[in-house]
Amino acid sequence: MLYNLIQKKLSEEISSTDRYKEISGRCDIADEILKNSLTKEEYSLYEDIMNIYSELMDLETEEGFAKGFSIANKLRDESLER
Repeated sequence: MLYNLIQKKLSEEISSTDRYKEISGRCDIADEILKNSLTKEEYSLYEDIMNIYSELMDLETEEGFAKGFSIANKLRDESLER
């Protein structure tokens, strides 16, 4: 799918930025603190919740891309008709 190809390339570009690395580092630190604060069962539940949230974010991103792509094509087509 076109979305997956574009998303992979975009993800590679974004993940190489300093801002991404800084935010990712903060996330890793917070995750490690949380992991050390919870029982295995609590941390497992936390991981499950984060995985579900990640799925939701992926869906929102994919649907947003598809809708934006559709709108861009519609606007392009309308401009070519004039």
